[in-house]
Amino acid sequence: YYKKNKDNTFEIQEISAITNAILQKNDFESLSQKLQLHENIMSNVLEILTVKNELFPDFEGVIKSLGAWGGDFVLVISKENPTKYFKEKGFETILKYNEIIL
Repeated sequence: YYKKNKDNTFEIQEISAITNAILQKNDFESLSQKLQLHENIMSNVLEILTVKNELFPDFEGVIKSLGAWGGDFVLVISKENPTKYFKEKGFETILKYNEIIL
């Protein structure tokens, strides 16, 4: 990706605006939409599938890649408790928001 040297000024501005909007008070739907939009922009810039499209296409909710965008660490937002879904997929390390937030 880095060697393509594309001008991503617009995408950077969009990501910054989304990040600032996420920092505001959000309801479930609003936060979900913002995180999904962020994920879609990054997918287009990096020219790779979102982790949801690649690994969890049947998941009901939003999956936001974190870290180095390799799908090794994700933020999940769902109306239903997603623990069972991910455990059935073989993922044992599941951290709940209230366990990690300061």
